[in-house]
Amino acid sequence: ILLTSQRSGNTAREQMYSMGINPEDYRIVVAKGVSSPRPAYQPIAAEIIIVNSPGVTSADLDTFEFHNRRIPLYPFEEPDYTP
Repeated sequence: ILLTSQRSGNTAREQMYSMGINPEDYRIVVAKGVSSPRPAYQPIAAEIIIVNSPGVTSADLDTFEFHNRRIPLYPFEEPDYTP
């Protein structure tokens, strides 16, 4: 368990490296955050499991009521992108 005294987003593996922890050495790494840990850990993860825990935020966007949102809006609709 890595705890910090200052609030910090979990956005980079380097945060663990700086504390002498190499996440690649573990079968399971739990990272708190809806989307910020994904860019850091996706390159080394065989699987990412999104867990909805109690609280004011949710990884399941269908639990929210949206008013006046633009369409398309990812992830509700795929963006219309042509390179």
